[in-house]
Amino acid sequence: MDDVELSTREDGRLVLEAILLGPDALTPRYDEPLGRWAHAAWARLRSPDAPMVARVDLRHLVRLDSAVDVALSATEVGNDGLETWVRRHIVDKIPGFGREPGGED
Repeated sequence: MDDVELSTREDGRLVLEAILLGPDALTPRYDEPLGRWAHAAWARLRSPDAPMVARVDLRHLVRLDSAVDVALSATEVGNDGLETWVRRHIVDKIPGFGREPGGED
């Protein structure tokens, strides 16, 4: 979880509406120029159809403690661009990746 979306009730109390994920939910809090650099890097690594900030409605929240568990996959959230890029450009190129342990070359 990188940020939260809150709304204000009529009585003035704040209500958690959604959790926001992804570098662009987090980078606005970075000091300059780190924030600009992180934003630019993320914009280049994400898939073109991925949102800059993934919004997960509170109804999909399963558990919130030191980890955030949601009832959605990374693909459903739409925030797996960095993971996809790393897998495609780095992990898939590791010799032997994708073979069963002890398998033939």
